[in-house]
Amino acid sequence: MPVYTKSALMTWISPWAKVDNVELANSRNAYIQSMVDQQKTDGVPDDLDDLQTKRIWTDQAAADDWSAFITDLAARTNQGLVSVVISDNV
Repeated sequence: MPVYTKSALMTWISPWAKVDNVELANSRNAYIQSMVDQQKTDGVPDDLDDLQTKRIWTDQAAADDWSAFITDLAARTNQGLVSVVISDNV
């Protein structure tokens, strides 16, 4: 069982920004499945509220990769990703 030492907290501009775009949803889901297969994440989003979602990662590199991926994807699909904050998973 992997140890998840980092978390990435995504804050979206609206509740729909994270779910209302098919390209974003499909690309995100494929990326997450790839990372689950590599045992870099558990694949389970923690929806803290309507605007914030937390995902856990095995290490800083995996969290950084996720941050770069989701930031780029949100920009390309014109979705309102406000921020991604990486911290220790506590």
